[in-house]
Amino acid sequence: MTMRVLWVQDYVKQDGGAEQSNKAVVHVGTGLGFDIVGMSPRHFQEKLLRDADVVIVNNFHQFGGTQVAMVRSACVEGNVPLVMYSHDYRDLKRRGFILPFFLKARLNVFISPKHLQDYSAAFLIERCVALPLCIDTKGFTPVEGVVRRPRSVLIVAPQKQGTQTEKFICEHPEYTYCSIGMKFPGCREVRPVVPIKSMPRLYSEFDCLLHFPKGLCGGERILFEAALCGCKLWSNANAGHTSWGFDWTNRVGLARALDEAPFAFWKQVEEVVG
Repeated sequence: MTMRVLWVQDYVKQDGGAEQSNKAVVHVGTGLGFDIVGMSPRHFQEKLLRDADVVIVNNFHQFGGTQVAMVRSACVEGNVPLVMYSHDYRDLKRRGFILPFFLKARLNVFISPKHLQDYSAAFLIERCVALPLCIDTKGFTPVEGVVRRPRSVLIVAPQKQGTQTEKFICEHPEYTYCSIGMKFPGCREVRPVVPIKSMPRLYSEFDCLLHFPKGLCGGERILFEAALCGCKLWSNANAGHTSWGFDWTNRVGLARALDEAPFAFWKQVEEVVG
């Protein structure tokens, strides 16, 4: 019997990191034979909740109160199996609202060891697993013909950077810095945001990626993307993916670990649904 999966998510940004990663996870699940239906606030059907073999909640940030109440009725107060798949730290700020979902879930999935550790410590939840964020590794490789600029540093998310990034730039004038989407202190060059399909070419042009987020981040997929495209990485503990302890210079090993992640995800889901 095919497992009927209801995937609950905002789907706000077409090219958002979570959206792209979830598309990759769903693609693998569909290939494994699961019947996966996405449900957003605009396409909400209570019947789908009743008919699902498992409900996977990625986020509730844009859902209305009545819609959330229906999910709660089916999965927290009812018996529809629930899997919580968290990508960020926003739910830590609304404990009373979200805690019942994490406590009732048959499985709570986080995208890095630090992400899991911080949530399990704050909420005292069990039945947790950390799995690397799903990345299309075949799409992120050094682009042939693109010349990598020596001593060049890329800042993909300047809006997330803080004083640590500014300090690094000041202390390392031997590099040239480029920020994407907006100006950042010390960057001589600013380029416009490019679609995700053009990111491998961008990464392939630069020697290093600099990413010191000022706030806690569950993962930060740009670390995986840049490393797969041959960039050296400078980051900090706020970027959750640094807690994996991967050898960022080992592209083959990193790609192998990331390719295995979505299959491990669906295996875990199958095991808890039964």
